[in-house]
Amino acid sequence: MALLHVPAQGDYIKLRNEVDRFGFSHLLSLLFGTKSISPSRCWCTWQHGWKWYPALDFRHHIIGPNKIKVKTHIVNKLADYILLKYMHGFERVRYGGLPFAYAFNNANKLNTIVGSLVPTFPSTYDTCVFLPKCSFEVESAKRLISQIYDSIDLRSRCVFVVFYEDLRNSKLIDALNLYGASYVCGSSPSYKYDLIRTVQLLQQFKFMITNSLGSHIAYSASMGHKIMLSSLQRHRSTDEFARQDWSKYFDKDSLERFADYNSYTYFLNHYSSLFRLDEFSEDLSQWGRYQIGVHRLLSQNQILNYLGWTKYGLINNLTRTVRFRLSIVKP
Repeated sequence: MALLHVPAQGDYIKLRNEVDRFGFSHLLSLLFGTKSISPSRCWCTWQHGWKWYPALDFRHHIIGPNKIKVKTHIVNKLADYILLKYMHGFERVRYGGLPFAYAFNNANKLNTIVGSLVPTFPSTYDTCVFLPKCSFEVESAKRLISQIYDSIDLRSRCVFVVFYEDLRNSKLIDALNLYGASYVCGSSPSYKYDLIRTVQLLQQFKFMITNSLGSHIAYSASMGHKIMLSSLQRHRSTDEFARQDWSKYFDKDSLERFADYNSYTYFLNHYSSLFRLDEFSEDLSQWGRYQIGVHRLLSQNQILNYLGWTKYGLINNLTRTVRFRLSIVKP
């Protein structure tokens, strides 16, 4: 077994809103020199994560169960913008790129501020393997580990990336230990430097292998990785998504569509020019950077005002919120 790195326990935070997730509010505070202003409250929502499929017909999938239509809601895709603004009547919808794009675009500055958050891996490790979240796909993860170690070419090159919560999954860890695999702690929504650490981690690799769909594909592509989709994906059923509380927000038809969107069949039908099963792609860096929204990054002044971290932004947000709450008070 070789567990290469886990972030320090003291750097985990209590999440209060979407902007806190994966340490985005802390990243912005570091970038803009506002460390003295503890990011105790953010007055906007910010869409996290890359979506490779069309917008579902429910705002919860974009911004969670937020009902305050006068808040600023920052999204990355045109379809999500249209859904919120024109189908659900949210007043202040803005383009802003994904949070990962801000860590990616400011990597050198952030590295100077916080230093290295991950160890330097030997140069022989040129491939990261993103395992699926094992709360529902531990057998799929174990099959991928086995596939890697059946390949003489790959077994000595790979570092497995394990989602933080899965470090407590004994079945997964036992499978990694069985092969003597090297693995590293992946993302945690509650780690305040997570986005910075993720960029530092990905910078050390040239290739990425996965058998699950998710934001890691766009993130790795933006870093210039050549990406392989392993054919060992297990299709998740509508019932599985329903058991994970998706049924709180989506009706049966939407759950069925969501299950379809999470299949290789859907993904490869729409991205067949970029990806092939069990083969490394070409360099997809330009495509990846477009997907994360590097072309839609907001200015420092815009961000601080939307967050309510300036006097103008705070007063503006407070005023809109008070007016909204007064408007819904029954006489």
